[in-house]
Amino acid sequence: MKKPDPKENLFIEGVRKGDSKVIQMIYRNYHKAIVHLVETNKGTKDDANDLFQEALVVVYQKLQSP
Repeated sequence: MKKPDPKENLFIEGVRKGDSKVIQMIYRNYHKAIVHLVETNKGTKDDANDLFQEALVVVYQKLQSP
């Protein structure tokens, strides 16, 4: 089994708390890869931006529910 990455735990706790600095870190760490993935599959940068934002909202909502 893979060991938990301390950075991922930081991201989870930061999103749970609504920490804007952590959300910026997530953006810097993952946005470029999401754009590449979406564009490789014939999507646009706008599609990637929408997907990234929607994913963050879903993650935030899931972390808020009991």
